[in-house]
Amino acid sequence: MTKKQRLFRYCIYIVVCCFLQFNSNAYASPNNGYLTELITHAKKINLSRQPAWLSLLHFNHNSNGRHFSYATSPEFFTSPNGRHDPEQELIATLISLFEEKKEQNATICKFPARYQWLKQQLAIDEGKIAMHPVCQQYITWRKQMASTSITLVFPSSYMNAPSSVFGHTLLRLDRSNTNDPSHLLSHSISFAAKIPDGTSAWSYAIGGLNGSFPGRYQHALYHQKIKEYGRIENRDIWEYKLNLNQQELNHLIQHLWEIRGVDFRYFFAKENCSFRLLELLEVARTGQHLTDHFPIYAIPSDTIRLLTKNGFVSSVQYRPSASTRLHAEIKDLNRAEQQLALNLSHHRTTLSSQSFLKLTNEKKAKVIQLAYRYLKYKQIESWKKVNSPLPYYLIQQLQHYPSVTEPTIPQPARPDMGHKIGRLKLSSGYENSSYAQLGLRPLYHNFTDNQTGYTPGSEIVFLNTELRWQHKSIHLHHMDILRMTSFRPGNSFLRPLSWRIAAELVRSSFYSGYHLTPRISGAAGYTYQIFPHATISILPSIRVNLNPIHTEHGIVQIGGSTEYLLQKPWGTTYILGAFHQAIGNQFHSYQVKFSQTLAINKDQDFRIGVECKERCRRNNFDFNIGFAMFF
Repeated sequence: MTKKQRLFRYCIYIVVCCFLQFNSNAYASPNNGYLTELITHAKKINLSRQPAWLSLLHFNHNSNGRHFSYATSPEFFTSPNGRHDPEQELIATLISLFEEKKEQNATICKFPARYQWLKQQLAIDEGKIAMHPVCQQYITWRKQMASTSITLVFPSSYMNAPSSVFGHTLLRLDRSNTNDPSHLLSHSISFAAKIPDGTSAWSYAIGGLNGSFPGRYQHALYHQKIKEYGRIENRDIWEYKLNLNQQELNHLIQHLWEIRGVDFRYFFAKENCSFRLLELLEVARTGQHLTDHFPIYAIPSDTIRLLTKNGFVSSVQYRPSASTRLHAEIKDLNRAEQQLALNLSHHRTTLSSQSFLKLTNEKKAKVIQLAYRYLKYKQIESWKKVNSPLPYYLIQQLQHYPSVTEPTIPQPARPDMGHKIGRLKLSSGYENSSYAQLGLRPLYHNFTDNQTGYTPGSEIVFLNTELRWQHKSIHLHHMDILRMTSFRPGNSFLRPLSWRIAAELVRSSFYSGYHLTPRISGAAGYTYQIFPHATISILPSIRVNLNPIHTEHGIVQIGGSTEYLLQKPWGTTYILGAFHQAIGNQFHSYQVKFSQTLAINKDQDFRIGVECKERCRRNNFDFNIGFAMFF
């Protein structure tokens, strides 16, 4: 917008304000002086710069120190320039109190949280304002949303959905005087991008990063979210009960009415579900400035860690997913009993087999229940309605046996107990000559990091940069632009696909020493649990080298890797063996790597590594030792 356009818009606003004040004089006389008194007092105490007012309007400061609101819908503002000037919005809001409007458009009904706050700060005499609407629509909605406590819900990360790789957060409004101890009928509040139908995953990823899609707060019953996250997506859920008092909670609910249907800016990295929920908590508890802690990106686990540190959390509850429950039931039986349950999920005649009949009644009930829940799990995971009569038949058979004691599901470490997402690594080593190396990773988690609070076997690494001092010069040795890995062990019932995708810049002495090679790669296979906390993964893979200097080594290479991973609270052991053959010539390479991490605490560790690259020649051998800290 040009200076002339801004000046013209401002003049129009002044004319509108004068017109509104003239009209208020016409019907509110002799109370027209009261409006002037309110505006004068508001300016005198600088009310429009109060954190509570800025929070109600979702204002922040840009790099030039000028205000702007994250809300983009014009109907959220009373002033034409309200999105950029909180004082003009405050004055326009006060003026609107002296206007005769239909009930649904009256400021008292449309913005109850703003009105109550202004009334409190300016001691507004309700007898002197224009009208006192009933606000029936708001009253009806407010009764539905009535609650006595609020809970922050964190469904854990889900690697198969781009929008949920870091997890998700939402708010749940609870009532104490209810016969619903699981709060399944409670209302939930979440924030998500508005994605047009037919948008591809790639378009969503790009649009989410550059802000192409608006976002909006959404209301839904909690049981719908449980079904979505806990059953369909197989995500464990953590529920953090917050200690807002009733006054704070009421103020937040009033504000939820104000932002119904309002569009906000949405950026996947920062202005996402977690950031927007922090804004709501800033409305509820004035002066916290929670969003100021996230100037670049906001990761759900980090926002929960901040709320815990700032004293918002009073208690935590763990809700395991359908997948976690099924795994617990499988482990509760021995191999022979597991096989019986698997057979029973295909053929009801298993119930008359000698192997089944010789079991105790308790074991028979567990076998039948496992077969039933496995069938229901497959139905949920396939998103298809199965018309087989077998699940119903198994439920009938369970009636003939005693109730099954549910297996104990150990509670994992909470997400907020994990390491911080930034990492600084200092190391030294030898590769053809001695070197010193500095590594910086802004986010998120590598499976050689401390595993506490993170999903085992999963990693998301973004912009991991390693600078090396060697031969009296500094150069970029390696960069993980993006690497995502999901190693999910299977069993006779479930065989989830393990996979890895990566885009990186690699440097190797085999490749003429000082040339960086851009590389993209992908791998998919299966992971097997060999003993507790230890897995082995076998992954066929393909990689594409994009540096034209090394075309003699093959642009496209195919091969595979075998990877061993042991994750314990005290540290992580990782062993890799890989082989790749170039397409179109005889070039081939192999790699062997050993890495050991020893935890000092969750945010510090020692590391040692040995790697033989490409063909394990002398100048391809790398030994290093280092220290990492998380921030």
